[in-house]
This record gives sequence, structure tokens and C-alpha cells, in this order.
Amino acid sequence: QMCIRDRFDSAPLGMIIAYQATGEIVKANTSACDLFGYKAQELTKMRLFSLLCPSEREQGVDLFGSNGDSLERRFLHRRGHVIWGRTSIGSMDGNEDTEGLVVIQIQDLSELKSAHNRLSSLGGAFGTAFETTPLPSAIIDSCGRITSSNPRLRLLLGRGFDNIDDLALATLVESDEKASAKLADFFSGRVSHVETDVRFFKGLANEIDATINVSRVGEGSSPEVYAVLHIDVPLAALSAAEKDAASSQNHNVVPLERRA
Repeated sequence: QMCIRDRFDSAPLGMIIAYQATGEIVKANTSACDLFGYKAQELTKMRLFSLLCPSEREQGVDLFGSNGDSLERRFLHRRGHVIWGRTSIGSMDGNEDTEGLVVIQIQDLSELKSAHNRLSSLGGAFGTAFETTPLPSAIIDSCGRITSSNPRLRLLLGRGFDNIDDLALATLVESDEKASAKLADFFSGRVSHVETDVRFFKGLANEIDATINVSRVGEGSSPEVYAVLHIDVPLAALSAAEKDAASSQNHNVVPLERRA
């Protein structure tokens, strides 16, 4: 029990234990407190429903949903700003002490939503160009995480990467010392554009050499700054990807996991 309690308290995702019937919060971990801006003893005097944005409360949103479902919800931080969160729920039934209780995991999606909003605010012409450019492209945040990807990039990486949003660029590329130094300069904010050669990992454990161009969108190096990533690869590689996709649409492939 101590081990389970330790994992709950130190979990990187916000976790809350509450009564399913009433939403009364029984326990909240440190990540949940940080996410909402409340102390643990304050949260345990609240109901989960009261953490929702007023507009969602008015809609009568069911915060719990079905066991195992993953749902997006808008919450309200103590200071008044909106927090986008992906919630999932698990039952704690099993003995008298946990009867009627559920555990809710809340993943903070605020930065990811901000990236999509920033992309939209750049204008319809940019959005259209991003989606239709023949170059595999992505929007990445200041930590190198992909927040939006165009169809060409998903095609290039193969059937196992139908959804690569929220993946770190580092899980998809291998860079030598020179390229790593250039990327470090970019992500530290010392330069606003970088072009360098890397090796991309595709589905089915294939690799492909490519040149990437990364350009900052906005000013400075804060977490609110995003960048556009373009990938220049041989035309033959894209043609091969298209043929592979056309010939194996019905196959299920497990995505290539990050290499050690």
C-alpha cells in the first residue's frame, strides 16, 4: 500500500481520487495541485465538478464518462485561466474502503492547444500551405515536441505513425555531434533558424537521411514560442512511402519505439 501511495503522490500526471456519485474529492497528488493552483487540503474540500470552466458546467458535462474513456475537458485554474485537460477514469472498487471511489488522471493539454491556436492565428493561407506542401512538415514547441504534423510527414514516417502529434522530435531522429550542437543552439534560443542533416527513423525500423530546416515562429525562447519544421528528403523516399502506403493500407504495424 505504501508503494502504491508513493506512485500516486509522485505521478507526473495530475491524479485525483473522488466519489463517483458526488464528485467529492478525497485525495489529490502534487501534480494535480500544481495543475489547478490549489493546495491538497483545499482540493479535498471541493467537488470535481467545481474545477470545470463555467461554460462546461452549464452544459452539464459528465466528467467521469465510462471507465477507461479518455475525454478532453476545460478546467479553470485558481487564478482564472483555462486549462485544457485529457481525463481518464478508473474504478477503485474492491473493498469497503474504496467502494464508490474512482481515480481520475488529468493530462495537461494547454500547451498543445496553444500551439494549434497559434497555427490557426497565422492565417488560413499558412494553414492551407502547411497541409498541402509537398515537403513533410510539422509545428514543434520550444521543447521539440510535435504539436501539428501535415499528411506528407505522416506518410513519410510510415503506417505506424498515423498520429505523431505530441511525440518528441528526438524520438524520431538521430543526429551527429555537429547537428546536435546546431539544434541545441536553436532550442536554447540563441538562433532563430537552423538547417542540418539528420537521420529519421521510419516505421518498420527503416531509416532515411534527411535535411531539416527549423524556423522559429514568434519572438524569444519562452514556452509559448513555436517553430516550423520542414524535412527535405529524396523524392525517391517519398515515392517509396506512397507505394508502401498504397499496398498495405489494411496492415497494422506497431510504431517504432524510441531507440536507446
